[in-house]
Amino acid sequence: MFSFVWKKFRDLKINQKTLIFSAGAFLLIVLALVTDFKTFLKISDASTHLQKHVEFLSRLGKANWAIINYAQAHFEYADEYSNDKKVLFIKRSEELKPAFDSLKQFIEIEYRERHDSNNSPDLTVNNLSFSEFLDQEMDKLNQFTQKTLQAKNKDELKIIHKEIHPATFDIIYDLQDVNYKISVLREDLIFQIDNLKKGAINGMIYIYLLVLFGMLLIRFLIHITINKPLVDLERVMKQTNFSKSLRANEIAKDEIGNLARSYNKMMQHLRVSYDSMSEETQRVKSILENIGDGVIVTDSENKIIIFNPMAELITGFRESEALNEDLEKILIFKEKEHFGYIQKNLTNQGYCKPENYCDISKKSGGIISVKGAANRFQFDEHDFGSVYVIRDATKEKEVNEMKSEFVSITSHQLNSPLTAVQWAIEVIVSEKFGKLNDEQRNILKSAYKSNSQMRELVKDLLDISRIETGRLKLKAETLDLKETVAAIIESMVPIIEPRKQTIVLECESSFYIDADKTYFRQVIQNLLSNASKYSGESKNIAVKVTNEIGMAVVSVRDEGIGIPIEEQKNLFQKFYRAGNTGENEGNGLGLYIIKEIVQRFKGRIWFESIEGRGSVFYVSIPINKESNKRKGGEYGKKTVSSSAANN
Repeated sequence: MFSFVWKKFRDLKINQKTLIFSAGAFLLIVLALVTDFKTFLKISDASTHLQKHVEFLSRLGKANWAIINYAQAHFEYADEYSNDKKVLFIKRSEELKPAFDSLKQFIEIEYRERHDSNNSPDLTVNNLSFSEFLDQEMDKLNQFTQKTLQAKNKDELKIIHKEIHPATFDIIYDLQDVNYKISVLREDLIFQIDNLKKGAINGMIYIYLLVLFGMLLIRFLIHITINKPLVDLERVMKQTNFSKSLRANEIAKDEIGNLARSYNKMMQHLRVSYDSMSEETQRVKSILENIGDGVIVTDSENKIIIFNPMAELITGFRESEALNEDLEKILIFKEKEHFGYIQKNLTNQGYCKPENYCDISKKSGGIISVKGAANRFQFDEHDFGSVYVIRDATKEKEVNEMKSEFVSITSHQLNSPLTAVQWAIEVIVSEKFGKLNDEQRNILKSAYKSNSQMRELVKDLLDISRIETGRLKLKAETLDLKETVAAIIESMVPIIEPRKQTIVLECESSFYIDADKTYFRQVIQNLLSNASKYSGESKNIAVKVTNEIGMAVVSVRDEGIGIPIEEQKNLFQKFYRAGNTGENEGNGLGLYIIKEIVQRFKGRIWFESIEGRGSVFYVSIPINKESNKRKGGEYGKKTVSSSAANN
C-alpha cells in the first residue's frame, strides 16, 4: 500500500507536488500562528490594563506635584509677601484645575468602561467616588485661593497657610491611598503577564519542534522527487564555454524536460549573441588602436582600465605599466593644479575641456604640450568612470606662439602709422591749414572714428598676444576700490552724456585690493562701456561694490537688451558677439581680454542676463586684508552718481 502511494506521488507533476508541500507547510504555520495569536491576545489585554494603570499613576503624580507646588508657593508668598511671589502663587493655583481635570477625565473614560473587570480598581475615597472627592477637594483649594488673594497683610497670609498646610497634607494622603490600590493592581498584572509569557514560551517550543519536524520531512520529499532529477541539467548549465555545443538531456516529458529544452534554445541564442559581442568588441578595440588621439579610461577610483596605443606614444608608458595605476602617476602634469582643476570640473559638471594647452611630463622626462577633454559616465546604477581624450599639441602650440608673435609684431608696426594718421586728422580738424566745410568735416570725423576703432583693435590684439605668450606683465599695487571705481565712473561721463544715461555707484567704504591699476581700470571701463552701449537713452547703470567673504565684488547692472540664453556660454570666447547686438560697434575681444586679466588678479568674472531686460556682470578680486586693517575696516553705505543732467 505504501509503495503504491509513493509511486503515485512520485509521478505527479512538479506543480502538484509543490501544492501538496505548500499545503502541509501552510497547515503547520497556521497551527503555530493560531497558538501565538491566542497567547498574544491574553498578553495584549493584560498589557492594556497595565498601561492604563501606569498612565493613571502618572497623572496622579502630576496632581500630587501640583498640590505640593501650590502649598510651597503659598508658603513663599506668606513668608515674603511680595508681588512676584503672589504671581507665582496664582500660577500654581491655576495649575491645580488642569491636573485634577486630567485625573477625572481619565477615570470617566477608561475605568468607567471596565468597572466590572477584575483589573478595575476600587477608587472610593471617604465613601465618595473619586470624581466627587476631586471636586470636593478642588472647591476647598479654590476657597483657600480666594482667601489668600483677599488677604491684606502678611499676618493674614500666615493664618491662612496654617489652614492650607494640613488640608493639602490630607489630600495628598488620600491620593497616596489611591496610588497604593493602583500599584497593587499593577503588580498583579505584571505577575499575570510573566506567567503568560512563560506558558507561551513552553507551548511555542513544542509547536515549533513540530513545525521543524514537518519542514524537514517536506525538504526530504522535495530532494527525492525534484532536486535529484535536476542534477544532470545543473552539470550542463555550469558549462560557460559558449564555443562548445553542449546540450541538456531532453528525454523527460515533465517540467524538467521542458526546462532542458528551453535551456538548449537559450544557449543557442547566447552563442549568437556571444559571437556578435565578440565582433563588436573587436571593432571597438580596432578603433581604439588606430584612433589619432590618446584615449584613457578610468574607474571610480581613478585607476586606469583602458590605455590605447596613442596614449602610450604621448605619455611614454606602455599599456602594461599603466593599467590599474592611478591616473595621476601616468598623466603627469607639469603644473600640478591642472590635474586638480580637471577632477573638480568632472565632479561638479561631469565634463572638462581646458581652453589652454597643458604641459605633461613623459616617462622619459621630456615635456610635451597636449590638448583634450574629459567626460564622466555611468558604468551602472552605482558605479561611474571617466574617459580622457588627449592629443599631442606641441607643434600646434609652437604655431600659435609664432602666430601670436606675428600679431604682436604686426600690431606694433601698425600702431605708429595709426597714431600719425590720428594726429594728422586732429591737426586738419583744428583748421590750422584752412577752413573746412561741413562735408569735409564729416568725412574727417568718420575717418577719425574709423582710425580710433582700428587703434582699439590693434591694442586688443596686442593684449591677446601678450596673454597667449605669457608676456602680460601686471604691476600689482594696493588700490582703494571706492576711489578707483568712482574715478573710472567720472571718466565715463563724456561717453554717457550724449545718451542721457546715469551711472550710480553704491560702495562700502575701506575696500583695498592688490591689482594693476591700468588693467583694472580697463576691466571696469569695458564693462561700463558695454552697459552704456547696449542700453537705450535715459537708462540707469548701477555699479555696486560689496564684501563677499573676503572677496571684493564689483557688479555692473544695466537695463539693456540682455543676452540670449543659448549664446551665454560663448560670451567670453575670442571674436564672439551675441546675435542681438545689431549695429553696435565691437570686435568681440573685450570680454575675453578682461576675463584673462581678472583671472591673473586671482579673481573671476561671471554674469546673469535675461534677454530684453538687461544684464549684471560681476568681478570678484581678493581683498587685501592687511591694508584694510591698517586703513580702517568700518563699512558704511554711500551712493555716488554721475549723470548727464548734472555734468
